[in-house]
Amino acid sequence: MGSEIIALVLVAFVVSRVLKQVGERMRQGQSTPAAPRDPGAPPETMAELWQEMRQQLDAAHRQQAGQLPAPAKPAGGAARASGPKRFPVPVPDERGGSIEVASRKVTIRRADQDDGAEALVQRRLDAAAARNGEWVPGDHQQFDARIRAETPKVAVPRPRHPLQQAMIWREVLSPPLALRDREDG
Repeated sequence: MGSEIIALVLVAFVVSRVLKQVGERMRQGQSTPAAPRDPGAPPETMAELWQEMRQQLDAAHRQQAGQLPAPAKPAGGAARASGPKRFPVPVPDERGGSIEVASRKVTIRRADQDDGAEALVQRRLDAAAARNGEWVPGDHQQFDARIRAETPKVAVPRPRHPLQQAMIWREVLSPPLALRDREDG
């Protein structure tokens, strides 16, 4: 009977220690709640980042499953496609105020990309036909005369400093590095 009491006390002690450690861990994990952040603000902690990523993944999975509607397009999208909004233009008055007047009507001319397409295609076909035609002996003579008339461009050597020139010649005329004396350096 004495050993049973000792075992019971020992079990109670172990259970109380485990509960105490769990409570401490819970308090450490539950720090003071941070102020709610703005929806557009970037996450400040890894926990906020993971939570935001989980929410986005859950929303994407629900959308794929058909539980959520597709995200709505911006409200201004339809207005931009139909034309610009016209706001009244304030005109200054002599007294310093402004009088609202109706906006001026602006006409937009849309450029058609096909306006000169046919002429461009014809110019390209003519250039290709001229380039791909057969050469006659006169063409060869004209080409030969043209390349002989052009003066060749000769590279002018850049003058080197005498010390630089001496170093180059030393490297060229000296024995390979493996065969040089260590004191020669």
